[in-house]
Amino acid sequence: MSKKILFLIAFISLLNAADVIEYSESKNGLTHPFFGYKTPIITEDEKEINKKILIPKNLDLLAADELSKLIEDSKKIAISFPTDENMNKYITLQNYATKKSEEFAIKWQQALLKDSSLDLSAEASKSTFARNANIADSNTKREIFWKENIDKIGVVVFLNKEESNVNTAQEKVLYFLNKDYPKLAIRTIFVEEHLTLTKEHGVKVTPDIFLVYKDEDEKALWYRVKTGLTTKDEILDNIDFVNKYFILEGAKR
Repeated sequence: MSKKILFLIAFISLLNAADVIEYSESKNGLTHPFFGYKTPIITEDEKEINKKILIPKNLDLLAADELSKLIEDSKKIAISFPTDENMNKYITLQNYATKKSEEFAIKWQQALLKDSSLDLSAEASKSTFARNANIADSNTKREIFWKENIDKIGVVVFLNKEESNVNTAQEKVLYFLNKDYPKLAIRTIFVEEHLTLTKEHGVKVTPDIFLVYKDEDEKALWYRVKTGLTTKDEILDNIDFVNKYFILEGAKR
């Protein structure tokens, strides 16, 4: 009876041994997997497998992230071991991914055609059309404003004598503004020489650009257009704003 028990114990030990993972020796001799720094012993056969790209049979069942990981891992192997077989398999995987992407794009387009409510570009196109229409409308209103008011408006720019480089840059902008609107009266003045005007209009930062508009009573109304070094387009855009929200509505500064 005791022999049978010993035989059974020995048999069970052999079964358990088959499932035991071998671990390499550590500095202190601890080999049990409990110790996290232990690494499994990799056999020569396993090392050889790691040098080859393996394409699974169930490739069609892989999710996108799984396929992406497979391609990335295969790329590393192909770079490290660029054999003909590895290169062929890596390119095969890349071609497969490209084909899947093309199929996805086709299905996407089919879905949009079957259900137009999914197509956000339709609304975007209308928004783009509306935006372009608004730009065209704004340009038309700008032309009308300048045509009707060119004799009633002028631009005054406050500058600081100590900012010669800034003054030069801003005056170049004003030059091109004047080329577009030759009849527009543009005047630059230095804050040091016009202390009363500087204080009256609260000029604290230069350049400080104002639109001066003569109303029906020939009264000069001053509207700040832009503070700081600016461009021609910014000046024109802000004049449009002043016209729409101040001059046309009769609001005062």
